[in-house]
Amino acid sequence: MAFLPGQDTLFVLAQSAKGGTRRGLVATAGTLAGLFLVHLPAAAFGFSALLLKSAVLFSGLKYAGAAYLLYLGIQSFRKQPPGASDSPRPQRLGSPFVQGFVTNVLNPKIAIFILAFFPQFIGPARGFVALQVFQLGTIWGFAGLVALTLAANVGGGLGRLRRRSALATRIDQCVTGTLFVGLGLRVALTNEYVR
Repeated sequence: MAFLPGQDTLFVLAQSAKGGTRRGLVATAGTLAGLFLVHLPAAAFGFSALLLKSAVLFSGLKYAGAAYLLYLGIQSFRKQPPGASDSPRPQRLGSPFVQGFVTNVLNPKIAIFILAFFPQFIGPARGFVALQVFQLGTIWGFAGLVALTLAANVGGGLGRLRRRSALATRIDQCVTGTLFVGLGLRVALTNEYVR
């Protein structure tokens, strides 16, 4: 499951293609921080179940995530080509770590996956349920680390190729922008809420 391309994989690919493998690895750390600091505790202590029971909360999270992806896409389109300005424009909303964290946290599909997939491996007779959620989440997080590290290396290789020409860089910016805008629209327009 971790190797199926999703929002986090595409985000890490785009970040590493734009700024190298190291940038992709920083984005990977951000997405994993979102999993371990937000999604797993929310699932372990019942907030994710509440999220899926409330159409308002679910839709709010979904649209916030879509808006953030659209923002990242528009920022990619607005970037100046290399050499167009002597002073680089500062990136708002922080580093790829922060962007990866926010992108991951605002992705309701992760909560859906945890609540749909984990319960079949959890049993109250085996001990504290929240601890079992964290154990399964750690296994999934490790698999995600391997998949996203691979994506960062692939994206870094593509980035080295594109940095050889200004035209390739501009094409990459347009592809990245289109990718994020497309993901944002897909998140906003798909109706995955199930009561």
